[in-house]
Amino acid sequence: MSKLDRLGWVVCDWFEIEGYRFGVRTTSDAFGEWVRYGLGEYRVEGPEDEDQEPFWSVVVEDGSRGEGRLGKRFHIVYRGSWDVVRTLEVAAAARALLVEVEAIRFPLRDDAIFLEAGLVRSGDLSVLVPHTMVPGLARAGRRVQRANLQPPGTMAVAIDPDSGELVPIRSGLRLPDDLDERLAEAFAPNGHDPRAFVDDATRVDAILLYGGPLEERGIWQMPRAQALYQLARSVRNLPQLGGRAVRGLAQLLAGSQCLTARWGTTEQMLGTLAGIANHAYAESRSQVTREGS
Repeated sequence: MSKLDRLGWVVCDWFEIEGYRFGVRTTSDAFGEWVRYGLGEYRVEGPEDEDQEPFWSVVVEDGSRGEGRLGKRFHIVYRGSWDVVRTLEVAAAARALLVEVEAIRFPLRDDAIFLEAGLVRSGDLSVLVPHTMVPGLARAGRRVQRANLQPPGTMAVAIDPDSGELVPIRSGLRLPDDLDERLAEAFAPNGHDPRAFVDDATRVDAILLYGGPLEERGIWQMPRAQALYQLARSVRNLPQLGGRAVRGLAQLLAGSQCLTARWGTTEQMLGTLAGIANHAYAESRSQVTREGS
């Protein structure tokens, strides 16, 4: 957090949703104005405690921090000190931020299963990964692209309870209808961003969870019942959906490879994902009972 405090924030506004008061700070006046416009119905005075830190921070490289800086300059969304995304496209950072804010209301919603997880793509392959992996993938930058992976755009996904497919996260906030247009007027799009957002119904090919044998590296099959138990603990609105959420997760798992692995470094993490993408499951060495295959 001390590193973030030195980044030169120029705008900080506070908002309240469902009794939760939070701050959004940014290095860009223009982006701060866009956030203020978009979340205007929720804007409040700052917290009583002057030492309370904003929960979200957004670095926007719009040229205001000096034109002499070398190299490509990423727009970054932070949740606390965690990187959610690093991107060359302001629209991708804005989209990630709005999903973060949407997540405040996830526990109250019943229109989808809201799971703390990230989506990684490799070609046509879709892999669901633990949400704790997302910050490392964001920081890995070009190494992710060299591994032919599309990193997550969010730290949560929505799952259709009936089909078990990933679906776009529908907005439940009171946002202006022209919010996207206002952003495009302020920031010209660069036309490309590699984030793995969910824009259409998406079948998940593999689900990766952290674990497996302590003494060995590798990718291991996980029993679907065990995977269901672990995933259910990460559902933000499980009390709202109850058994419907469990049945939806079972549908998700029924059509997916359930895998587990351990990693301690970024390179190991990327190697694990590359191994999944290459179908290197080391099935003959698996010491975990396979179910439902």
